[in-house]
Amino acid sequence: MVEKISSLKDRLNGKIIVIGIGNIIKGDDGVGPSLISCLKGKIEADVIDCGTAPENYTATIRRKGPNTIVIVDAVDLKLKPGAIRIVDPNEIKDETFSTHNISLKTFAGFIKTEANATVVIIGVQPERVSFGLPLSDCANRSVGSLVNEFTKLIPKRQEACTA
Repeated sequence: MVEKISSLKDRLNGKIIVIGIGNIIKGDDGVGPSLISCLKGKIEADVIDCGTAPENYTATIRRKGPNTIVIVDAVDLKLKPGAIRIVDPNEIKDETFSTHNISLKTFAGFIKTEANATVVIIGVQPERVSFGLPLSDCANRSVGSLVNEFTKLIPKRQEACTA
């Protein structure tokens, strides 16, 4: 099942970690890491660029003790390029989409169990995933939309002034 991104606010609870998965030198497959780069320091959540080996970050994620883990990755949703959706992990084929060492479905199930957290997968429909290409214009717009959405839903707390 694929859901619109508007239901994201209902899924974010407690301590949140946002992770991006993908390869920045493989076109739109780099949408996850690109989002993480844009979110650093802008939201009240930990953000982690897992690149193409998210399994290497499971201990780090577990140590942070999240209640909710949001995974952002390029996913073939069979939609218009740049489309953004919340994806049910059970609807993802248990295969790697690109250069990932582990399938998104397998990683989501594993990290859910390891961290004892709710896992939300946000998929962005890629236009192109060839080596040596930058993000497409539609993927860049999707990253911008996601930055806007995350900064509204998880705003950075203002530090109290102590004089």
